Amino acid sequence: MSRLKPFVSRLRPKLGLRNDHGHGATRRWEIAPGTRTVSPAALYHPADLDRITGVGSAIRDVASERRRVVGGPVENAPTIAYELKDAVIARGQIFTWRTYLQVGMEPAPVMASLMAPHYDHASMASSWIGCRYFGHWLMDDLPRQLAVQSLAPPLSVLTQPTASQRDYAAQLDLVIPVTPEARVDRLIVIDDFGQNADKQDRYERLRALARDRYPTSRGQRVMLLRGATGKRRMLVNEAALAEALAAQGFIVLDPAETPVSHILATCVDADLVVGVEGSQMLNGALWARRGGAVLTIQPPHRFELIIKDLCDAIGLRYAFVVGEQQGENDFAVDIDQVLRMIDRIDAEAAG
Repeated sequence: MSRLKPFVSRLRPKLGLRNDHGHGATRRWEIAPGTRTVSPAALYHPADLDRITGVGSAIRDVASERRRVVGGPVENAPTIAYELKDAVIARGQIFTWRTYLQVGMEPAPVMASLMAPHYDHASMASSWIGCRYFGHWLMDDLPRQLAVQSLAPPLSVLTQPTASQRDYAAQLDLVIPVTPEARVDRLIVIDDFGQNADKQDRYERLRALARDRYPTSRGQRVMLLRGATGKRRMLVNEAALAEALAAQGFIVLDPAETPVSHILATCVDADLVVGVEGSQMLNGALWARRGGAVLTIQPPHRFELIIKDLCDAIGLRYAFVVGEQQGENDFAVDIDQVLRMIDRIDAEAAG
C-alpha cells in the first residue's frame, strides 16, 4: 500500500486538504532560533537604480530589491526540523500519506518503487533550490548538510551532481549518500531559509574547512567569468573587463574550466571578488575573507541581491554596478564605472 503514497498525497489538495510537510509532520521543533540583524547598505551609484528594469526572482519585484539595496533591519527566520514517519522517497521527491515535499529534479511518480532501500532513521541533506542551482547548492545545501548531520544520518537526492559539486564535497569532506528511492521509518527535513546565527556559524565552519586545506596569504583579487553558463545573461564585454582587471593585478578564473582545488587555493581569503551576478560568483564569495568585498555586475533586466544575503551573513561588503541591456538577454557594462567602484571599495577599506 505504501507505493500509493505519491498518488494519495498529491491528490489531497484537489480534495481541499493540505499536503505540506508542516501539516504532515508527526513532530516539529526549532533547532536554531531566528535572529534580528541590520543589513548594511550596498555600495552603488544612485543612477544605477534607474537602470533596473526587472528582477531575477519570482518572489520579489523592483521595489523590494531597491529597499534591500539601502539595508536596514532584517528578521532572519529560525531553522525548523520536521519528522515525517513512514516516509517514501520516490524519484527524489518525499511522500507520506499526508505530505508531498518537492526536492529532486525528476517529476513526481504516480507510485513508489518496490525495490527501495530501507532506513530506520535519516535526514534530508538536499533542498529544492539546491538541486536546481549550483550557487544555491553552495550557499544553502552545504550548510544544510552540517545542520542535518547532527539530527540523523544524512541522505541526498542530487543524483546527477556536476563535477564541481563532487569535487567540493570531496574537498570539504561532505560526501553524502545519494538515493532517489528509499523507505524511511523516521525522516527529518528542515526549513533553513533564514540567515540566523546558527547558519552564520555553519558558514564559518565551512570557511574554516576550506582555510585549513588551502591556507593562503590575504590580498588576492579575483574576477570570476560567467560567459554563457547558467541562465543566459551574457556580459558582451566581459573579455574586455577581464583584460582591464588583469592589468590591475586581478586573477581571472573561469570556474567552469578550473578545478575546485585551484578555485579554493585562489579564492580562500580573497580581498575582492568581481563578476557577473550569478551562481559562479559563489565560488569566490563564500570563501573571501571577512572584511573583504564582492562586486557584482548586474544585468538591468535581472537585478538580484541573493549574494548580498550571504555577504551580510559572513561579513563582506557588497557592491554592484548595473549595466545596459543589449538585445533580449545580454548586456554591457561601463568598464570605467567598474574601475571607479573598485577605487571606492579600496578607499572605504582604507578608511
